[in-house]
Amino acid sequence: MKNLIKIKANRHRIFTVPGFLILFSIFFANPLNGQISYGGRPFPLPQKEAEKTPVAEMPRFNVRDFREKSLMRYGDINLKKLEFAHSFEVDLTPGNAGMWTEADDGTRIWRLMIHSREAHSLNLIFSRYMLQPGSTLFLYDPEQDEVLGGFNHLNNQPSGMLAVSPLAGDRIVLELQVLPGAENWGELSVGKVSHDYLGVFGQKDLQYGLSGDCNIDINCPEGDIWQKKKNSVVRLVIDGSSLCTGVFLNNAENNGVPYLLTANHCVEDENKAANTVFLFNYESPSCNGPDGSANNTLSGSGLRATSTSLDFTLVELNTPPPRDYRPYFAGWNKNDVPADSTASIHHPRGDVKKISIDLDEPSKATFAQGYIPFGSWRISKWDIGTTEGGSSGSPLFDQNMRLVGSLIGGDAYCGYSVNDYYSRFDLAWDYFDEPDKQLMTWLDPENTGISEIDGLNPHAESELLADFQINSNKVCHGNYIVITDYSSGEIDSYFWDFGEGAFPATSVDPGPHYILYETGGEKTVTLRVDSGEDYDIAEKVTGLSVVTEEIPVAAFDYITGEQSNANSVEIDFIDQSVNPASHYWEFGNRTISSMQNPTATYYNEGEYEVMLMIRNMACTDRETKNVDVVIEEPPDDPPHADKLNVYPVPVTDNLFIELPLLLRGPGTVRFSNMKGQAVLDYKYSRDDYLLEINVNDLSPGVYLVNIFNNQNSSVKKITVLK
Repeated sequence: MKNLIKIKANRHRIFTVPGFLILFSIFFANPLNGQISYGGRPFPLPQKEAEKTPVAEMPRFNVRDFREKSLMRYGDINLKKLEFAHSFEVDLTPGNAGMWTEADDGTRIWRLMIHSREAHSLNLIFSRYMLQPGSTLFLYDPEQDEVLGGFNHLNNQPSGMLAVSPLAGDRIVLELQVLPGAENWGELSVGKVSHDYLGVFGQKDLQYGLSGDCNIDINCPEGDIWQKKKNSVVRLVIDGSSLCTGVFLNNAENNGVPYLLTANHCVEDENKAANTVFLFNYESPSCNGPDGSANNTLSGSGLRATSTSLDFTLVELNTPPPRDYRPYFAGWNKNDVPADSTASIHHPRGDVKKISIDLDEPSKATFAQGYIPFGSWRISKWDIGTTEGGSSGSPLFDQNMRLVGSLIGGDAYCGYSVNDYYSRFDLAWDYFDEPDKQLMTWLDPENTGISEIDGLNPHAESELLADFQINSNKVCHGNYIVITDYSSGEIDSYFWDFGEGAFPATSVDPGPHYILYETGGEKTVTLRVDSGEDYDIAEKVTGLSVVTEEIPVAAFDYITGEQSNANSVEIDFIDQSVNPASHYWEFGNRTISSMQNPTATYYNEGEYEVMLMIRNMACTDRETKNVDVVIEEPPDDPPHADKLNVYPVPVTDNLFIELPLLLRGPGTVRFSNMKGQAVLDYKYSRDDYLLEINVNDLSPGVYLVNIFNNQNSSVKKITVLK
């Protein structure tokens, strides 16, 4: 469906994006595939010009070694930070590299191409970034399919540095434009080039990311009640080479200071804080859906507090998140009482936002040697989802959706979702007295003694503006579309109209609202907010897809196979599902499979919980069964001869055969004449070791006697007499 932009006065805004008409006020600096950009565009780069552009070549390195090390769990104690890129220290400036040209209008143009062979993506850190007015910087691939910028003096950071988002591909072009009349451009120096060897930011499959198949998209039904809180969680690219997760926190003054909590092993110093890129709203637009947009980013922060032994870091972003990012600052609970249940929202392996849920209480535990004793909340086993590398720093929420911890690490992965450890928020609060090692100084500067607070929309006190978010453009029949209010201003009343076929059809509550649509098609959702003196209306039109056919239903059975040895048993699993498009099995023994009818090997007796999850479009279904595994003790070896003995020869009535161990049954004794024709078969069992075979029915003559089982055979020649 092709949507058209519609504008109805200042109080009724309608904007169009694929799949949705999105309504919001545009931040004056429109984000374009990167940090906040301030307009402009690079000059065209024809192929001939690209070929003339000087190239800074990065050295070759052993990609395989770096990749294998990264794919291993991080460190000896399973910290969940993900290294994805190898960094090169450089010093590239407009004064020592690249080429200057001049446009027809007098604009001076500096260009430099950076190349690192076979990189999935490249990202840069400017060790000096301090542009003067009249200078604008762009970064792009040689075809200009992806462009970052323009960046100008408004992007100058207190640190004098600037980290930028990765660009796909192994070549990146820098273009600095200096307007006529501008005396100088300021300071600009590339200090670090990072080569993505994992493909985290390359041209990914549009349907699936890099995280394990057990992970659950935040816009699946499991995430319905978390639609506002999810906007507090962001992905971090740290120092150009590693990935973690972070969460924005409210403070006791509810004043919208952009504090973010993550792990110390992710961001441990001022340099890492300054060179972190924060990605907002990176999520699939539907359950089991395609890749999400990575457009909403900010760069740079200041370190406020950090602790190695509690493994937390608090930073304050240099730039408050703009309104159109729809940020949310999570509430928290600093009591030391275990939550009734918990959930974590995170970016495993840098993938789109996922949710993990544990329905049980966490326990106080010690993560590892060198950490504060009992300084962690331990998740013994996730009921839904898991965590992976890249999840470090992600929040642990309690049953009231308030933060109680941040992820350090643990053993959990798909197929073995156990033993994750979260730094306890109540200890990070004031375990240490120093302001730079505690949270209280920053989150409750007046020391009010408050023990828990709710979250905050930092733009809620702005001018009156109707705004809301629809969580998905595709839904399985019977599941909800979640519509979440993001309006601001002094609001006295709400009126919602959820469009044709919606249940409920209207509401006067702020929400969030859980709406059922029986059928798909174009749906128009309208919100009017009133302040008593003024009003505002927002309208969104979505091309909604409701999956009503081929809805998957999970089912399976299993058969215990023949025990091949004394140490293990194989179980064959038989898929009996309806409409599966993909399979994900967990066998309870730390192994998984994506086959339709897999076989699992068990080496220990016991009861194992086996789970099958199937997906088809936006629909998911699971079945879980407990499987009893019994490994039988093998019987003692039957009596056997030291070697094969066949007697008497010649034979007249009964032939005796003593079997060695290699020929024990089940097996066959086959008599064949000298023409090779089988004339008699005699079957024997495992317990037989001395065979007595009557040969009275055989004609006198010479015969070959072949004794064989499923592994070995032996042939003897005999003579039958009468």
